[in-house]
Amino acid sequence: MSGMHIKWIACIVNLMAVAIAAAAPGTRPAVAVSDEAFDAALAKAHDQEGVERDQTLAAVSSRFQSVDVCTTAGRNMWSIPTLNERGKQIDAVRFMVPDGTCTHLYWAFSVANLDSWYIVPVQGELHGFEDFFPGLKFRLPQVFNQNLVLQHLPTRLTAGEEYILWFKFSKPGPEQAYMSIVLLDDDKQNVNAKDIETAIGLRKQLGK
Repeated sequence: MSGMHIKWIACIVNLMAVAIAAAAPGTRPAVAVSDEAFDAALAKAHDQEGVERDQTLAAVSSRFQSVDVCTTAGRNMWSIPTLNERGKQIDAVRFMVPDGTCTHLYWAFSVANLDSWYIVPVQGELHGFEDFFPGLKFRLPQVFNQNLVLQHLPTRLTAGEEYILWFKFSKPGPEQAYMSIVLLDDDKQNVNAKDIETAIGLRKQLGK
């Protein structure tokens, strides 16, 4: 085989590899967001409401910290990101829903100086949170219990998709966040605080 033929074969193989990679399902190129663009988006989102705010944040989702999710009930796993470090009084974290049927979200979080929060899909739309359970105390470090909220979202998430949880603050300083996110395969609708406690793996303080 001539050298020219070998070069053509190598070229074809390389092109096929590129085409296969481009067609691979679930792969999305990372979107580079500069510091300037990120700060501008946060400042803009702070003054927006509803769908406009959600779209602004989703467009810069790659800059938000990624947090782990648990797909086994009762493990009591926590992430501790620092939020609002850029001082825009709004920030977010992102997480990926693993492939499968674990699309019922249970979570607990504790964040000081919090005005509001919500969940947003990076792509598409979502009917998000409806209620929450504040003020409960568990066998956790004191900083976890100080501003603890329990919440759930019925089976509305989509496997393989990414979501952001945004937080709006009452002042510009950094805030430590404590959160446990659990995704389970169930279709419960009438969920109470006890169901969320069980899913996350929380235990009430003695005597409470």
